[in-house]
Order: sequence, then C-alpha cells, then structure tokens
Amino acid sequence: MEQDSDIKDEIVQLVKFGLGGQLNDFRMYVSRLIRKYRVGDASFSKALESLLQSSDVPDMTPIRELGHASRRTGEAPILPVGQRSDVEKPFLPERIVKQVEGLLEERENASVLALNGLSPTSTAIFTGPPGVGKTMTARWIASQLGMPMYRLDLAETIGRHLGESGNNIKAAFSKVRVTPGILFLDEIDAIAKTRSDDSDIGEMKRVVTVLLQELDDRNPASLILAATNNMSLIDPAVWRRFELRIDYPMPDEKQIMNALESDFSASDSLGGVSAPWIEALGIVMKGAPFSEVRSVAMRIRKRCVLRRCPAEDAITEYIRENTEGLTHAQRISLAVALVETGAVTQRLASEMTGVSRQTIRRRTEKTNSKG
Repeated sequence: MEQDSDIKDEIVQLVKFGLGGQLNDFRMYVSRLIRKYRVGDASFSKALESLLQSSDVPDMTPIRELGHASRRTGEAPILPVGQRSDVEKPFLPERIVKQVEGLLEERENASVLALNGLSPTSTAIFTGPPGVGKTMTARWIASQLGMPMYRLDLAETIGRHLGESGNNIKAAFSKVRVTPGILFLDEIDAIAKTRSDDSDIGEMKRVVTVLLQELDDRNPASLILAATNNMSLIDPAVWRRFELRIDYPMPDEKQIMNALESDFSASDSLGGVSAPWIEALGIVMKGAPFSEVRSVAMRIRKRCVLRRCPAEDAITEYIRENTEGLTHAQRISLAVALVETGAVTQRLASEMTGVSRQTIRRRTEKTNSKG
C-alpha cells in the first residue's frame, strides 16, 4: 500500500509539472525516477530513460520565445538542450580533441581525483569565430558524460529591461546547482565585458559582478561551459574563473574535406561521391566555417533527392552559382584547381567559372611545367 501511495504521488507531481509547462522540472523528475527504479525495476527504468533521451521537444523551443517567456514569468531564458546519446562527434583539430578528451577523462574519474585531494575541471571557455564547432562540442561533451545540458544565450538576456539580466543568470546557475548538469553560456562576451569599459553603464557592470559570484558559488559536480566570438571584450576577472580555455581556429582544407566526406557518406541515396568531386567542392568551400560546410552538403543532398540527379551534377551547379562574386583572377585560380583534382575537365571548369578553355589550358600547362 505504501508503494502504491508513492506511485500516486509521483504521478501527481508529473501531472503538475506537465500542466504547468515546467519542462525542465518534468525532465529532472523523470531522471530521478529512472535512478529510483534502476534496481527494483530495471526494465521500467530503461523504458523511461529511452523515452527521455529520444525526446526532441526541448530542441524545438526557440530561444527567442523563451526569452519572451522570461519577461512574463520571471524565469531565465534557458534552452534545455536535453540529454542525448546520439550526438555526432564534431570535426576538430587534434589539439582540441586532446583538450576535450582530457576534460572528459577528468570528469569521468572524479572519484579517483577526490581520493587524491583533487577536483575535475568544472569550468571551460571556448573561443573562436562563429560556426567552428563550439556549440557542437558542448553538446557532444554532454552526451559523453550523460548529463542534461542547458543553453543560456547571454545576448538574449539583455532585453529592454537590463535589470533582468542578473536574475536570469542566477536562475540559470540554480538549474545546475541543485541537480548536476551542464550549463552552456553562449555569447558570454555580451555581458562579461571588461568593467573598465567607460561606454558601459553601471547596471552592466553589476551584471558582471553577479556572473563572477555565480561562478564562484557554482556546484563543482556540474560543468559550466562558455563560448565567445570576441575574447578581447571579456573582463579579466571572468577569464580567471575558467580553468580551461580552448581556442577554435577556422577549419583547414583537410577538416573541410573530412566533414564533406562524412556528410556525403551518410546518404545512401547518393550512392557515394568520389574523392575528386569532394576535393573540388572543398576548394570552393575553403575558408568557410563548419556550419556553412555542413549546410552546403545538406543542400546538395536534398537537391540530388528532389531532382533525382547525381551528386556530381548538384556539386557542379553549386560551384557555378558561387563563382559569380569572384574576381577574374580568383576564377582562373579556381578553374585550374578544379582541373587538377582530376574530377573536372577543362571544358567543364570553363563552364563552371566562365574562364576560357584557352586560359585554363595555358595556366595548367604552366603549372605542370613548374612541377
């Protein structure tokens, strides 16, 4: 009878969270039930865990809507990313991979460190231009550690009422203070500006102070991650609160090729794309961030499916569309590079770039004679 009463109480609590739209509390309570029934009823616990991990509801809530909701309810505009086990490992330079793996090793062996009077890293900041994999890394870390992740866009917290920002930060940290999790502070430079900046108003400087206090009072069992595109703006005191700093460069040609190869190999409908054609597309994508590379690969795959055409045709069309803004010298260099991949004939390179076949032939012969 006592067990029946407990189950009824649990159902009532879940209904309250559900009807109240308290998604974060709902998921946390389900996580608690998973742990509770793991020993007594393993199959039930596993079924709950499977439902929780497969749920895509948190990812469907736009950050902007959450921000508006915060102004109505007083809650922080936090995007619950959820707890997923199927997050793809991002393409990163070996140096960054080793840093991330070192962080994971510490977190996974926290008990071993504790026996020796040590603590695992609990704060890390990612720096670099947009689209290079900072958010993807945070999601992947969460998936590897099996921890729920919450994303707070700090640029979004600065609304018409600046006084809300401090409360939003406090509410965000409270999410992972009671129950261990990962808090991802995106665009931290939006509020963590140096307090010596004379252009900032007093309220913003007080917000920085709130952030410093919350970082000092954090739950060490949780992991605080942050990302910035403008590291020069961040207050030195904020920098000192982060134990690990990982700098993300723009992807090099090899990383772009690897990302394209992975995306195209994931599509059975394309029947495989030859390496020379991937190389040709990679030449055009040189200097692009990962987000753009993955977006282009997805558009080409969709085009192939909808038009029922080979990947080579879709890649050719994409290259042709994206050479219009190049200078004549740039188009000549591109045409020669495409021919040298072995995938593109001089005639096709001419059609793609608008460079005459005679010019391409002359430049190619000149390049070969130097080699």
